[in-house]
Amino acid sequence: MDPQEQQTRMWAMILHFSQFAGYLVPYAGLLAPILIWQLKKNELPGLDAHGKAVANWIISMVIYSAVCFILFFYFVKVSPQKKPAITSDKQIR
Repeated sequence: MDPQEQQTRMWAMILHFSQFAGYLVPYAGLLAPILIWQLKKNELPGLDAHGKAVANWIISMVIYSAVCFILFFYFVKVSPQKKPAITSDKQIR
């Protein structure tokens, strides 16, 4: 195997696994893959496609998380309260 290809495979693996860094340091899973991609894409041209895939994944997850966050608060906090099942004028003791 060509040493450059071996380097590309190693850095691609590190690039993909660096998303798990967010479990140790907040937001590291978002920043580390982008930094690795930007620093190594000129040195290892085969890494560019992996970096684009990871960046696409990160952007998609940020959008999905924002939409879920908004929808959660819309349906939990803003939605109108249900009317009581009993609508008689008598009070139940």
